Amino acid sequence: MKLSILFFFLLAFQSQESQPGIYVVTTPGKKTGCDNQLKMLLGNTKVCISKKPIIVVDDIESVTDIQYEPKIEAFYLDVRFSSKGMQTLNRAIRSFPEIKFALANSDEVICIFAVDPEKEIHFIRIGIDEDLEDLKLVHSSLKELIQ
Repeated sequence: MKLSILFFFLLAFQSQESQPGIYVVTTPGKKTGCDNQLKMLLGNTKVCISKKPIIVVDDIESVTDIQYEPKIEAFYLDVRFSSKGMQTLNRAIRSFPEIKFALANSDEVICIFAVDPEKEIHFIRIGIDEDLEDLKLVHSSLKELIQ
């Protein structure tokens, strides 16, 4: 009996975790609510995301070190994708120009980003609006994600 209760508990816990990757940020319906909600890495804000990622973590190829751009006085990092990941991302952007994406690990959203639909992208730049300490947390989480 104890074994079956433990098994049920493990199944229930496992279903609450999301697969790491890039998700579409969604707006929950008034009657339906949010089926997949994760908290942000920075702050306690909760974000509603699609049930499954549109890009899996295997299609995230690399994360650069944190860099500094003196012209705009900002720190940033770049995330690069496989060709399959880039095709999927560009197709989603062209189909839904106002779309926002969430890069998530199994239990929290690392960052949210949007992309200009007029441009074909080959990577995403993260952190220009973040302070350096927060960007270091994002960088660390992204590095762990793609190992």
